[in-house]
Amino acid sequence: MNNNIYYPMITGNMKMVELIRSDYRFLLTLSRFNIPLGFGNSTIEQLCKANNVDLKTFLMVVNKLDGNDKNDDDNLEGINLNQLIMFLKNTHSYFFEYRLPLLQELLSKIVDGAEPVHKALLIDFFDKYDSEVRKHMLFEEKNVYPYVENCINKIHSSKYTIDYFEQHHNDIEKKINDLRNIIIKYLPPLENINVVNDMLYMLFQAEDDLNRHTLIEEKVLFPCVRKIESSIN
Repeated sequence: MNNNIYYPMITGNMKMVELIRSDYRFLLTLSRFNIPLGFGNSTIEQLCKANNVDLKTFLMVVNKLDGNDKNDDDNLEGINLNQLIMFLKNTHSYFFEYRLPLLQELLSKIVDGAEPVHKALLIDFFDKYDSEVRKHMLFEEKNVYPYVENCINKIHSSKYTIDYFEQHHNDIEKKINDLRNIIIKYLPPLENINVVNDMLYMLFQAEDDLNRHTLIEEKVLFPCVRKIESSIN
């Protein structure tokens, strides 16, 4: 394995369609910055300007997600934290309103043909996963993001620091792994394997999406807030 893979910087001159072709997961990034499709051959810079998206913030996010770590903490100056918070909140809305309900719908199709004991087990594990994701995101909505917004407005609470939130930034990988393992290793063969595979595929996608969400918080949001904290203490 080559640990010195070079990832070219994504710049504003790059056409947005080329960004999407390089990694289809950037479709979710666009929607979370409220950038619609139908952009033809426009560049990233042109689309950010047309949709009132801060170019530096957008480029910081996509480069971090692309594995380009050359844009380190020294380049965080000037990041629009309000837009970054909007981006992160839109990720939460996507899970609350779309991803989790769709997983629930797929699960209902799977358990419809399962034995009662397996049905109860799957529902229990999914409920734990769903609850953990919602608890994690609601904690951020009620505590972390309001704290960040106070820092942006130079209102600093001595009760917390961003380091405190980062230390309590628990991952939810165990719950999703438990659910996947139950389906892959222990669920008896069901009639519609395609629905089971759809469920598993979406669980892998959900895990990847949450990991990318966490990456932006830990590599962009938290370092930016630390800089603000140091300036208002």
